[in-house]
Amino acid sequence: MRSFATASLLLGAATHVAAQYYNQSAPFNLVLKSVNETLDGKYLTPCHSGAAIENLCVYDTPSAYPYFYNYSDTPDFTSDSGYLTWDLHGGNFVVNEPMVFSYNPSSNLALPQLQPGYGELLIAFDEDEKLYVPAYIDDSVDPIEAGESFPLYRWFACQTYYSAYRYLALSWQLGNAPPQNPTCQAVNVTRVFTETAGGY
Repeated sequence: MRSFATASLLLGAATHVAAQYYNQSAPFNLVLKSVNETLDGKYLTPCHSGAAIENLCVYDTPSAYPYFYNYSDTPDFTSDSGYLTWDLHGGNFVVNEPMVFSYNPSSNLALPQLQPGYGELLIAFDEDEKLYVPAYIDDSVDPIEAGESFPLYRWFACQTYYSAYRYLALSWQLGNAPPQNPTCQAVNVTRVFTETAGGY
């Protein structure tokens, strides 16, 4: 059972999101699109992977609590992007958790996770409501190009392992090489606002 002190620490860490990106979208679900019929139309639902840590797992039903998009009005080079967040509900607290990447040096995949802290991942949605990661540096060319934002869609559904938890979960391909994990299937992640998904 989490103590009040632990809850306070979590709340303090999570305020960084609200302070910088205080505007918040309407609630939404995250739905997979894939040529693989067993994945197409499935939901991404947070699943417990540690203390205040959730992976984005593949399920038939949406999360009991929706996702949000936190964004800023401040004009700067990141003004076209924001943070994917989700509310962790505890016994006596609610923490707004941003999505981050967890890295494994033995893999060419990163695990998108929800957890409080200061490693928030900037993301955005395109005109088709597909989730992408905006990139600003392209080191696949010489000289390296930098400055102009371009979208990356490197999402996969894979059998994952994190802190003794095994899940079919969302993963992110690092670089241009295909995932070394043989279970990975390419997916797109789309935003469906809850008004059109049944609501909460």
